[in-house]
Amino acid sequence: MIIVCSQDNVQYVECDEVWVIMRSPGGLPPRLLHDPRTSLHAELSPSLELLSWTIQQKRKFRFSQEMFDQEYVPRFLEEMRTQTAREALNHLYAEQKKKCIALVCSCRTESVCHRSILAGLFVGAGCEVTNENRQNMDKYRKYWGRWKEG
Repeated sequence: MIIVCSQDNVQYVECDEVWVIMRSPGGLPPRLLHDPRTSLHAELSPSLELLSWTIQQKRKFRFSQEMFDQEYVPRFLEEMRTQTAREALNHLYAEQKKKCIALVCSCRTESVCHRSILAGLFVGAGCEVTNENRQNMDKYRKYWGRWKEG
């Protein structure tokens, strides 16, 4: 099972492992950094280029759901097609069959975060995926379709 959540809510999630899907653990709360269940999986995060672009758009107050869907999603999906990312996706797919894994990053809004894209990929692959509120992630299945098209 996979649970997607922000770093602010991970303490409320019951899971076996916490995978931080960020480029760097800087800024993570100490309780999360020192939790033995926590490991960094930067290969499942946006590239520095895409992350920088996103931060710039947010600073200009231009980042929206529409911009996320039209510009961010295709770029992130392309990044997930690299050998390293595919290996990480396959590893997560195998591990989630044996244990509950929380995918965590610092984004507060799930619908415009790469967590939602990863959730959609795994929902499409037949995995059980929820968020920290135990909401079903079927609404993100659309990313599976876009992944298969690419």
